Amino acid sequence: MWVNNIPSILAFDAVLNQYYINKKRIGQPYQTGSTHFWKSSQNDEHGNFLPMKLKKDNTEFRILEISVGNKNRQYENSKISMHIDPKRLNQSAKYLSDLLSPKKIKISLNDKNRSNLNLWPRMKPSFKLDNLQITEDQLYQLQEESYSFWMSETLSINNSKHQKVNYQQIRELFNEYGYPEIGKNIVPYEKAIKGLETNKFEEIYYKYWYTVFLESYAESVDLGTAMFLTNHSYSSEFLLKSSNWLRWIYNELRLIELKTITQIETEEKDYHDLSHSLNTIISAQNYWMKKNVKFHLSNEENEILEYFLNSISSFISIGKIQYNLQLEEVYISSEIIKMIDIFSILTKNRTLFNLVFDLGIDRDDIFERYIDLKFIDISTLQLKKIKKTKLDLNILKLLLKDIIENLIKHSQWGKPDCKIQCQEINGEICLTILNTSWPTKEKLYQMKNNSFPLKHNGWKTILKMIKTHHWKYELPEFIEDKKYGDYFWIKIII
Repeated sequence: MWVNNIPSILAFDAVLNQYYINKKRIGQPYQTGSTHFWKSSQNDEHGNFLPMKLKKDNTEFRILEISVGNKNRQYENSKISMHIDPKRLNQSAKYLSDLLSPKKIKISLNDKNRSNLNLWPRMKPSFKLDNLQITEDQLYQLQEESYSFWMSETLSINNSKHQKVNYQQIRELFNEYGYPEIGKNIVPYEKAIKGLETNKFEEIYYKYWYTVFLESYAESVDLGTAMFLTNHSYSSEFLLKSSNWLRWIYNELRLIELKTITQIETEEKDYHDLSHSLNTIISAQNYWMKKNVKFHLSNEENEILEYFLNSISSFISIGKIQYNLQLEEVYISSEIIKMIDIFSILTKNRTLFNLVFDLGIDRDDIFERYIDLKFIDISTLQLKKIKKTKLDLNILKLLLKDIIENLIKHSQWGKPDCKIQCQEINGEICLTILNTSWPTKEKLYQMKNNSFPLKHNGWKTILKMIKTHHWKYELPEFIEDKKYGDYFWIKIII
């Protein structure tokens, strides 16, 4: 919960809130420090994501606890904790930087990876420093001073300040390096609240600052961090279980944000494509997380979850993929089966299923026909292994995702009957999608001419992926063109 006008929030907005600083900045650009970036940007000698395992018990470092209440340091159960003397909070960033320095941080690393560790709270600027009034070292100095100022305004014992903060000295440092508009906000709380609607109960301080890193399910995902300010100590077990719930909330907020954007009249078609692509995959991922509030996942669970995360990454970067295909040999039939398995997760809960696919199924006897997607016949995929085909796996995933999603949404309501067939014909792979639910004449025309309204992106995305690989496709010429009996059919020649 974000509480307005308490000392911690005012100080955070003054020196650590990048959005506020960018909004109010007049002069040269500024880059705030970041605890989250410090951890998420750590790479090994080959440039890969660097796991940070604590030496004592080999658990992944996911919780940072800074406290003026607990004097015991801890380096276990995924937590690193540090106590700061309340009288030295004005130098707190110096102590924390030392604790997390390559030489002293108690994580298991070889010498080369240890020497490559970034220093807390340094965040490299996204802009060039050429011709600016500040050097990189000076910028890092300001980032560290910013954290000392913020922690001094946040942490306390008995809700009273013990340390003396030299506000003028920090202000002068920002002024000297070219940021007077930031420096003017580095003032005591009594001065900061002048003109604000506050009351005496808003001068609140805390004993603990927790940072919980949320990016540990897979190397490719980075949801950010959650910050807890509290007067109570929390166990690693509680915080790790909370992080599962937080992942779900963070994903839902992203989805809500995208849906809000798509309600705005705009020609920014990418927003619509992105929202459409993320909707199902995020909902499936969130359901999985809600069912797995535990520390360790099985190999199978990790594989499925990683598939979600990699898919999200693929959908976000699909625009770049179209112009930079990464070809590899793939068994198309295996990928279809894997995508069916993933979508099956959504069939475990009727409410979730209705929410994702807008079907409104209100009877268990009808919903039973959808459970595990058994109405999609893929038996022919398992009878014969089709040859490997060279293609971009990310594009194939997106293609299959939209095909299966459309089969579910547009199957015959209450009595679905669909098939996916894969055959090798004259050296080419023929993917045939069959559905007893036929489109109207108008919708068949829209499919053939790719003229669906902007908000209907399923078929448009499928065509985009087909054209990216220069594949061919066939549709019925007219409603009576029943080449496969009662089934409406789509052929994709790969």
